[in-house]
Amino acid sequence: MPEKEVFGIVLFHSVSSAFRLERHLKSKNIPLKLMPVPRHLDSDCGTSLRFFWKDSDAVREGIKIVGIEVKEILKL
Repeated sequence: MPEKEVFGIVLFHSVSSAFRLERHLKSKNIPLKLMPVPRHLDSDCGTSLRFFWKDSDAVREGIKIVGIEVKEILKL
């Protein structure tokens, strides 16, 4: 039986930060998806970035490189 994929989600303060991180991570071939924030998680910005949890180190490094501040990184 294949192992279930575990996802992470990044919550942002602004949509522009989400787009900047998306552009950077796509250039590094990190699979991701921009999506609406699930309402049970947050109600501010409205945009989140979903990624495979196995790529969480690359996502955190991308946040540092791009120079943005995020609200939270959650494991789903």
